[in-house]
This record gives sequence, C-alpha cells and structure tokens, in this order.
Amino acid sequence: MLITRWRAAGAVAAAIALAVGAPTAAEAGNYTATGSCSASGNNLNAQATYSDSGGYHVWKLASWTINGTPTGGKNNVNIRLYSGATQKWAWNSPDSMPFGNGHTGMQNAKTRPIDHD
Repeated sequence: MLITRWRAAGAVAAAIALAVGAPTAAEAGNYTATGSCSASGNNLNAQATYSDSGGYHVWKLASWTINGTPTGGKNNVNIRLYSGATQKWAWNSPDSMPFGNGHTGMQNAKTRPIDHD
C-alpha cells in the first residue's frame, strides 16, 4: 500500500512524500501517484510516475502545478521519496517558484512494492 503526505503552509511551501492508495495507469507499464494541498488561497497539485521493474517501483518524474492567490514569490516545492522510514530520494526547489507547471526527474529511484512508499 502506498501512502501520500502533502503539507502546505501559508504560501504553498510543500513537503511531499509521494505515493497513493490506488495508483492509476498513466500509460503502458507506468503508474501515477497523485495528491494535492491548499492553504491561504494557494493550491498545489502534484504527481509522480513510476514503473514496475524487477520487483521494484522505479520512480521517474515528479511534476506539479501551483496556482491561487499571489504569494509574493515565496513558493517552494520540496519532494521526498521514502521506502518505509528510509529516504530514497530528495529534491528542493529554488526559492520563489513561479505559479504554473514544473517538473523534475527522479533519477530512477527504487522502492520495493512491499514497503510503504
């Protein structure tokens, strides 16, 4: 089972541990974990794609959309991928992420499907 934790504080500063209860097929062999959060009139919609390979989830791409009330350039997106209690991959955006769409590769980080991602 996969678990999603999304957190927003004031000006959409999001700490994300990616995963979801029922992944959806994005395209053949790929799955998508999605989540969203909002605070103070700001919204973050995010997703990560992974595939199954050799008994592992292989994480490929994290993407997001930020929208809502202007924040004065205080948007940050910080992403963490955990397998159980072990951090497998992390990425921190630069300060002042613009509204709109963004993405980052996940360097083919691997987690085991039997772990909570």
